[in-house]
Amino acid sequence: MDRCDVAIVGGGPVGLLLACLLAQRGVEARVFEQSLTRREQSRAVGVHPPGLECLGRAGVAERVRAKAVHVRRAFAFSETGSIGQVSFRSLPEPYPFVLTVPQTESERALEERLLTLAPFALSRGERVLSIVPRDEYVDLQLGAAKSFADEPLRSVRARFVVACDGKRSTVRDALGIAYPGAPYREHFVMADTSDETSFADSAAIFLTRAGLVESFPLPGKVRRWVVGLRDRAREATAQLVESLVAERTGQRARASTAVMVSSFTAEHFLAERFVQGRIALAGDAAHVVSPIGGQGMNLGWLDARMLEDVLVSALAEPARADALLARYARERRSAARAATRRAALFMSIGQTRTLAPLRDVAIRAMLSPRWVDRAAQLFTMQGLSSV
Repeated sequence: MDRCDVAIVGGGPVGLLLACLLAQRGVEARVFEQSLTRREQSRAVGVHPPGLECLGRAGVAERVRAKAVHVRRAFAFSETGSIGQVSFRSLPEPYPFVLTVPQTESERALEERLLTLAPFALSRGERVLSIVPRDEYVDLQLGAAKSFADEPLRSVRARFVVACDGKRSTVRDALGIAYPGAPYREHFVMADTSDETSFADSAAIFLTRAGLVESFPLPGKVRRWVVGLRDRAREATAQLVESLVAERTGQRARASTAVMVSSFTAEHFLAERFVQGRIALAGDAAHVVSPIGGQGMNLGWLDARMLEDVLVSALAEPARADALLARYARERRSAARAATRRAALFMSIGQTRTLAPLRDVAIRAMLSPRWVDRAAQLFTMQGLSSV
């Protein structure tokens, strides 16, 4: 039987960050990831200042920054013209900006950092077959990801387990933890195309009667377009994105240059509890918020940052483990609720059923000199960290 201090189920951005943070503190952490390779297509692209602070703690912030666009300003438009703009320069140093960078780059930086810190910490191609909580440890049975037979590949005994295995978490389901939530009414199609706008390194949001359009710069003179749809049955194509962007904004998202096209329905889910015994949930295994606002991945990194301190203390002082994990569950669930409320606000701003004149007046007020600094904090996840 293999033994370790912390077994992390899921080797995405949250699991990799947690493993790096723990390895730096001398904790023997193992990461078990079902996928044999990293995903090449990125949905998440936004790294907010609190998330970048987490990456900095893991020693990869500068590498990620070098691959990213530094977004220091966002414009808001209605059908009648400009509503206002928000600058992120008022945010505290050293990160008065939002990064836009493909998730694959962040994952690559974290994986290579973990390889340096603990060369054998990451195991790919393994899935959890069973999880058995004990009083002072947790037993895991792992099998080959590609095998259809539930034959154990190995047994692992860990003092603590963290489930970072996503929205369809095997660990959460095995523990019987409820995961209430639902899709929103809004559906979206998005595409990454060559940037033919004049926005340079700024973001832009277009609020029209036909629906929302968001636009973000990406490295390599690429721009992401996220377009709201009334009917999710429409096929997601680059031609559809090009026509809707032109119709609603007057901008061009040339279909022939598209390197990624995808569609999604915004959702929200929140685990009934974040901790059960010596097992904690983090990232999408614990919560899913609407991707409008780009909070999801960053919220998971903030979970990992708090778990770093909680687990290091719990390993050093086992008698305090229950209290420390209870605090994690309480504070991170509260943060997830706050992020869900913010995401709902962002969603409501772009809804076609929102009264446009009232919405435009409200946004102008929010982006006025009196309130714009607070708006910048709201849009960049300030106040959602528990550390």
